[in-house]
Amino acid sequence: MISEEAVAESNWRVRAANTKKTRTLNKILLSAQKLFESCDYDEVSIEKIAAGAAVGPATIYQRFATKGALAAAVLAKSISGYDDLVEQDINSIGVLGALHAHLERLANLVKNNYKLARAVFIANSFTEGPPTSPHDPRLLLPLPRHVAQILDRGVQQGLLHVPTTPNDTAGSIVSALMVRIVARDETAKQSSDFIFSLITTGLLVEKDLIHF
Repeated sequence: MISEEAVAESNWRVRAANTKKTRTLNKILLSAQKLFESCDYDEVSIEKIAAGAAVGPATIYQRFATKGALAAAVLAKSISGYDDLVEQDINSIGVLGALHAHLERLANLVKNNYKLARAVFIANSFTEGPPTSPHDPRLLLPLPRHVAQILDRGVQQGLLHVPTTPNDTAGSIVSALMVRIVARDETAKQSSDFIFSLITTGLLVEKDLIHF
């Protein structure tokens, strides 16, 4: 029979190991963030990120297959509270209001983290087909997920129709927003307003529901 002392020591070792892993991960993400914010995408490498985090490259490769995955993981920390915000928006200002508000939220996220977001945009441009790896930047930073949540609610309420599925349509919407921000010298609100106007014109069941 295992003694209480042995169980306690085993639990302590597990907690200590998890704490060490968390600290290492945070060091890696912080090093990656600093590099992506100060360098062009092509200038960043796993080796440089590892050096900044004082770990070996192999430690990073155990967690992230590419530098694009790392960029996505860093930016993903900024959207951790979006689930509650989107649900609150849907309940308080309706589907269209929630869609408009969330597009502006995403636009501000990209504008405020421009070099990091651009690194993710570049990484995503190298991907083809549906995600097949847990290291795919699109899975680590699922920006379309909350847009899909809003679209799905709009379809259920009979306000919106989507040409394929909410998830697929949301992916196209977020891609269009990213391209607009990268290509145009305008405010986050201008970008999000343009995309909102563009997509609702095509998705609204009743066109006179749209108001600015």
